Amino acid sequence: MQVLVDKKKLQEIHSEISNNIPILVSKIQNTLQCNVEVATEALMEVLRFLWLIAYSGTSLSPAIKVDNTWHELILCTREYERICTQYFGKFIHHSPGGNEQDNQTKFVKTLTLYALHFGKPPEFFWGDTTMFDVPAQCGFCCN
Repeated sequence: MQVLVDKKKLQEIHSEISNNIPILVSKIQNTLQCNVEVATEALMEVLRFLWLIAYSGTSLSPAIKVDNTWHELILCTREYERICTQYFGKFIHHSPGGNEQDNQTKFVKTLTLYALHFGKPPEFFWGDTTMFDVPAQCGFCCN
């Protein structure tokens, strides 16, 4: 799949979303039980996750906090559809389920790609990633 946006533009997309859906950060705060700074960073983690899906052209799995934040963004259907098609080249579906082994494999793949493109995944959002083969706090949701 062709990614339509350079990963360096994710901050601009983040600002667009925040301007277009002012209530989103507050909804993320409620979901994650966190402050505004953490909720703002959680949205960025979702954008990084979506970018990785588009870049790799494969199914990936997020950590639970990223997944829960993704759920809040998806509920803003028009904006979610717009950013997916405009910046990531297609609508990125959310498909929860699957067997635990497949989900864990996809989660490790996600962490590996994240580290390659963005550096060490923040532990608050992604869990302890020092040992990729150890089951982490995966959201068991895949695209």
